Amino acid sequence: MRKSKIQYPQRCVPFIFLTLIILGLYVEPYLVTVMVVFVWWIVLPLIIWAIIAFCRSWKLGGPDRYFISPFCGLVALALVLFFVVRVPAYKFHPEEMIAHYEKNKTELQGLIGFTQTALDEGQAIYLEFEYGGVSIFHTTDSQHWNVSDSLLIVLMKDVGLDNEEFDSIKTQLKSVNCISIDTHFPEYCDIGYKRVGAGMYSYRIYLAPMTEEQRQTAFSDPHFIPYDDRMSLMFGGGAYGPDVFSWELKDKLQEKYSQRETSSSE
Repeated sequence: MRKSKIQYPQRCVPFIFLTLIILGLYVEPYLVTVMVVFVWWIVLPLIIWAIIAFCRSWKLGGPDRYFISPFCGLVALALVLFFVVRVPAYKFHPEEMIAHYEKNKTELQGLIGFTQTALDEGQAIYLEFEYGGVSIFHTTDSQHWNVSDSLLIVLMKDVGLDNEEFDSIKTQLKSVNCISIDTHFPEYCDIGYKRVGAGMYSYRIYLAPMTEEQRQTAFSDPHFIPYDDRMSLMFGGGAYGPDVFSWELKDKLQEKYSQRETSSSE
């Protein structure tokens, strides 16, 4: 008896691409989230194609049904991995951030002071590390992602950093388990704590006690939750819209932290 053949092997294609996208969100959430947002017109048809392919293969039965089932399982497994492992890491834990800040406050202040001294006067940088490499390097005059070694040398020279100073900034960030530094001297410096999708949880650390204008901004802007007169928690950087704290969470934590004595102005 002649065996039946798979009639539509091409129906596995959308499942393969969707699995790669989901795994990409697990491994590289920031870049893949940005990619998905900007090429939604490709991702959405892939999802529709996958649904139609599954329904038709299942209805057809026989070898086509058995052929498509493992690919459906692959997508399901990738989704489980994403929601069980990656999504919980996206949750905001304010007490964890505060404990981390209090533990590393001296080192963070040392990093900021070192960077301010190392940079040429008038220069500012946004520097972010990922997997041991430079994922973002913005200067006063330019913006760069996934920086190559040759470009890194040029950017370091532009802002006045030598190899030793650059390596020291990288090492100091790693030692306090943070991933980025965004300088706004002489007022403040943002230290990135961790990425969540396309957003970033950070510390805004002021070089002097907050001015009244800075205080009003911290209390009224949903990007910030003021902790004391030298630091505010910050959430921002959305690729397709603003990432902000909920007003409910902001009000709750502001009320809690407002009971603290203001830190020393030294």
